[in-house]
Amino acid sequence: MIQVLEIRLLGPLEISLNEEVVTLPGRRLAALVTILALSANRPVPVDVIADRLWGEEPPRHIKETLHTYIARVRRLLGDDAVETRSAGYQLRIDPDRVDAARLADLVRQAQQETGDAVKRTLLETAAKLWRDTPFTSAAASDWLTTGESARLTEIYLSAIEQRIDLDLASERYSGLSTELQQLISRHPLREPLWARLIAVLRLTGRTAEALEQYDKVRTLVADELGVDPAPALQQEFARLIADSADQPVVTAPPAAAEIGPPRQLPPDLRRFTGRADEARRLDEILRDSPANRPTIVTLTGPGGIGKTSLAVHWAHRVQDRFPDGQLFVDLRGFAAETPVSAGAALLAFLRALHVAPAQIPAETAERTALFRTLTADRRLFLLLDNARNAEQVRALLPSSGSVVLVTSRNQLRSLGSTAGAFDLTVAPMPRAHAVELLTAAVGTERVAAEFPAVAELADRCAGLPLALAVAAESARRTPERPLAELVNALADDQHALDVFADPDDDQGDLRRVLSWSYEALEPETARLFRLLGLLPGVPINVQTACALLDSNPVQARRRLGQLSAGNLIQQAQHGLFQWHDLIRVYAAELTVQSDAEETRRAAVGRALEWYLHTVQNAALAADTAESRSYLACSAHQPLTFADSAAAMSWLWSEHPNFTAWIRLAITYGFDDYAWRLPWRLNKFLNRAYLVTEAVEASRLAVDAAERLGDPRARYLTWNCHGVAELRAGRTDSSADSTRRAIQIAQDCGDIAAEVGFRTNLAHVLWNGGDLDLALTELELAQAAATRYTQPSDEPIPLPRVHLPMATGALSFLLGRLDVAKPQVELAVRLARSEGNWYLEALNLVNLAELHETLGDDARAGFHAGEALERLQGFRAPPSLFGALAVQARVAARAGRRDDAVALARRALGHLPKAHPRGEQIRELLRSLTS
Repeated sequence: MIQVLEIRLLGPLEISLNEEVVTLPGRRLAALVTILALSANRPVPVDVIADRLWGEEPPRHIKETLHTYIARVRRLLGDDAVETRSAGYQLRIDPDRVDAARLADLVRQAQQETGDAVKRTLLETAAKLWRDTPFTSAAASDWLTTGESARLTEIYLSAIEQRIDLDLASERYSGLSTELQQLISRHPLREPLWARLIAVLRLTGRTAEALEQYDKVRTLVADELGVDPAPALQQEFARLIADSADQPVVTAPPAAAEIGPPRQLPPDLRRFTGRADEARRLDEILRDSPANRPTIVTLTGPGGIGKTSLAVHWAHRVQDRFPDGQLFVDLRGFAAETPVSAGAALLAFLRALHVAPAQIPAETAERTALFRTLTADRRLFLLLDNARNAEQVRALLPSSGSVVLVTSRNQLRSLGSTAGAFDLTVAPMPRAHAVELLTAAVGTERVAAEFPAVAELADRCAGLPLALAVAAESARRTPERPLAELVNALADDQHALDVFADPDDDQGDLRRVLSWSYEALEPETARLFRLLGLLPGVPINVQTACALLDSNPVQARRRLGQLSAGNLIQQAQHGLFQWHDLIRVYAAELTVQSDAEETRRAAVGRALEWYLHTVQNAALAADTAESRSYLACSAHQPLTFADSAAAMSWLWSEHPNFTAWIRLAITYGFDDYAWRLPWRLNKFLNRAYLVTEAVEASRLAVDAAERLGDPRARYLTWNCHGVAELRAGRTDSSADSTRRAIQIAQDCGDIAAEVGFRTNLAHVLWNGGDLDLALTELELAQAAATRYTQPSDEPIPLPRVHLPMATGALSFLLGRLDVAKPQVELAVRLARSEGNWYLEALNLVNLAELHETLGDDARAGFHAGEALERLQGFRAPPSLFGALAVQARVAARAGRRDDAVALARRALGHLPKAHPRGEQIRELLRSLTS
């Protein structure tokens, strides 16, 4: 008869064997079974069991005592329930029949699910497994009642919170306040529950109750923890004050990597007039495009001629010819901002093609090679908009039968001679087409009545579609104004817009055209238009407008709608607006002419505070924040993020704008923002392998901090610069910057900072090959840590886990295993006690490799398995590779060939092809399959 064992840990311990209840006598026996069940169907080494069962007070004869306990378990659960494995024991049970394992698995599935309905079902199923706080009946084990109980409680509450977020997003408010109040009564210091309760009360119109609850939690965390409420709670309070009950609780962009091929084309125009000849020629080129090489077409002409509109319109017409997707990038060749480099464009393309950040090379040439490899057998459409020259384009060309459409104000003749590009010059619209465009806007009756003025208006707009579109909208919105007045206004040199930096664009004068639309705006909308000109060409959203105007979301949304209706800005996607660079230049001129310097500086300051607060929220949600010191607190609602994935998605989509915001802060003398923005972004930029951006941002941060003279800002930014320089491979420069940070921290007496920076310096020296000197730095860090007394306002925490982690790993490399082992074990314990499952997993990988070196395959395999369990949901390719590689080698030595092959292949899947670290596993795989 098959024995069916089921163990329920999420509440009082319940065990059933073939549906018959089994009672375990004694707390120690219950704790033993619980420890084995948490590693269901995996062997647990004897010394691990002993440590988790008895902690610091083991019995004199551990093996004999444990053997007695195991014998008692077998009598109660069956002789086959516990297997004796080399150096340990394994509970034979289906992990799905252990509710704790089932809970974690369901939550992982929900996090990977894209459909809200399925995600809700998974989360509800997970939450229903919970009965009460686990391990109260296993109080004989401190390991269970502290670390594991907290870990499982965190998973359970995370499931509840994610399901509540789905309810809030779909406006399913019924019963939520009662449910949240019950949860808070059991977890009173769980601030995310309070934030959601306040959100529910706000969204259901119970503002007074929401304010009362905020006051209650603010007092609670101040009394119990001695701190202010967390950023999410402060944001809910800001929403209450702003009375913005119509706003969603979280604002997060779409995920960065959608399932399926990329579809990046901007939206097509609602009305598109003319350009039939150009479209016909594009059709002919497409019809004859070969399958074995790329087809390249350049659309060239002056600024405002309609190159992008034509390219996007035609691309939408033929998109079904490109089943593998469409890629788009604005290269900003003619813009106020720095042009987009080929490397940055390739980074965006590789991300759109679902290449993991760690697998994207740092060098542009290597990115080009990878891009061409990935596109070799695909039929893609690439729209490279606003290129400055041919050099900006060449590295972005695919290797085979895709179609590339390039727009530029320059001729790009060398692309024709070297890459066989077809060139189409986009001419100004003929008068007939220009009149047709104007007629579509103002109506045939008005055109017939004022035809001479319409014809002259078309001529004055120089056939530029942008000028025509703005003029047409202005005429439509002022039907009482004769078109002749518009023509006369165009002829007024007082409002002439300087020709944009393009020698071929000497006919269109947009300042006079734009003034008609500007003068028709309401005063507050006109003010927003001017103030938007202060921003450095970044996407515009409602929250940015709020900050500039010092207004509320309802008013800002209304003003943006009026600007969009007047064709002064365009809605790029839901919630985001963009505008033509010529219009932005016009707005910038207006704000200098119309707004006092202190008004402009105050508006920029509010926008920077909002942006820093949003970046801070993203960094905290994505767990890339350095600390919770120097917190921004904008009076205008920043973006918030439901989870780490949403935060990372926003950071990836926003990263091309980071430097522009930092430079804006410098331009207006806001050095405090100029260093805090790069500091908050430092971990993301380095983890994402955005090396160039990280180095430039940290350099600007150092300059700003030095101008301020704030010693803490100085040591934080010098450390950031050292980290960025290390990522760039400049170890000498990195070491100099980090030593500078250490000296400033010592002068300030900030021991935690000194310890952290010395640990970083050890990594720098380690990477430079000086292992002995690196170990000396770690010893100095440990000596400094003994003097630490935790000040209340420390800007960075003491690196309690990183220090033993680095010491253990470095000692392991030096062959000092007697030093390495206790340090790595300490790092595991500290990470577990802090609830940092990610760092625990990284150290478990180190511990697995260490035991493998010591010849203890049983413990090596066990710790590698634990690491893989913890790494679920984290993007950590090197660590996943390390754990799977250990398991593959252990399986191979044990003669489990099929397991070893499968594990080796999984391991290699986490590294780029030909990565040197994978050579040993590739050799193992060859030996197993030859």
